[in-house]
Amino acid sequence: MVVVEKFKPASYFSMNNCFSITILTVFLTLTTIPVLAANTSAASVESQDNTPEFGDKEKRIIQSMGPWPQAIPPDPGNELSGLPWAENLGKQLFFDESLSGNGQISCASCHLPELAFSDGLEVASGIGKHVRNTPGLFNIGLQR
Repeated sequence: MVVVEKFKPASYFSMNNCFSITILTVFLTLTTIPVLAANTSAASVESQDNTPEFGDKEKRIIQSMGPWPQAIPPDPGNELSGLPWAENLGKQLFFDESLSGNGQISCASCHLPELAFSDGLEVASGIGKHVRNTPGLFNIGLQR
């Protein structure tokens, strides 16, 4: 049986989704090239669990694309950028449920750290139902 994905209207591919598609494309490109290089190289050997073992040449290529995760540079427009006490305060506020309209959810309720600060749902559900997904916040400091 063939399953046909539900048709997405043109409005689905808005600027917000274009950014996500671009990030996904870059991620897939960066993760696929080293794997393809490793699989086609004579120096590559696969271990017993089919995990590729990279040779020195492949390791140098992969390391030249890093470091990963990329370090977030200090924000010149934010005088508190990089200060440990300010970062700790931001973390406390991000997880503080008392700041929400109903006092029951925090930013972290929808922006889950283990899911690149998104929620993995097709449509967000914070205090109420929304019309779009929860945007991921991973590497948001690099989006300036």
